[in-house]
Parts: sequence; structure tokens; C-alpha cells
Amino acid sequence: MTSLNCNNDRRLYWNSKNTLDDSPKDPWPEYDQLIQPATKNFSVPFSSVLDNAKQLSLFVDIDPDVLGGTPRIGGTRIPVHMVLSAVEEYGSISEAVRAYRSLTEDQVRDAIKFSINVLECPFEYASTNSD
Repeated sequence: MTSLNCNNDRRLYWNSKNTLDDSPKDPWPEYDQLIQPATKNFSVPFSSVLDNAKQLSLFVDIDPDVLGGTPRIGGTRIPVHMVLSAVEEYGSISEAVRAYRSLTEDQVRDAIKFSINVLECPFEYASTNSD
């Protein structure tokens, strides 16, 4: 939200109608209602997180005999982290595919989804703590 400080004691805000008013509005009022962060269980073994993310993935594979178990696009020796780096470097999925001509856009999207699943750990473990 852009604001304009007209004088020392009054601040004006741009509203959705592109006019100024003096009441700040939350630009994402429904965001807090849609996104309720879940409490993370940091006692979950990382191997379980990787296994779960792999189960949710169509193209990512983890094999201890290939690249030392580094998550990679199945059937290739291209690690997920290099796919993510290509998306970052080139700015889009289609440009990352141009950098790695043996990959498809679906494989790149799946690498991103895999990474999200690792970071967010979208499954629940029974808590061993009693509240």
C-alpha cells in the first residue's frame, strides 16, 4: 500500500479506487483467513520428510546409488537443487527447460513441488509430547 505523508500529523493512503484517504486498509484482508500456518513438528526425521515428498512426486527420485541419494529428476543425473537454480537464474520454468533440454516443463514443476513438500512437510505425525 502506498502512502503519502502530506504533513507531520496526517498520512494519506491510496485505496483500491486510486484515491487518497486517511485510513490504512489491509491490502490482503482475506489472506489471513485463507492461510493459517500449521505448527511444524521439527522432530520428524528428515529421511521421512524426503520419503513423503518423493511419494507425492511424479518425477523426482532418490536412490542412494545415484548422486549419493541427492534428490534428482528420475532417469537423469540432474539434481533438484540444480533445477531450482536454473529457474532462479533464468527467471522462468520455460527458460529452465531451455537450459536443461532433456527436461520437460512438468518435470521442472514437479521439482518445485517436491521442494515445497520438503519445506512444508504436509503430513502429520502423532505428537509424542503431552500438552
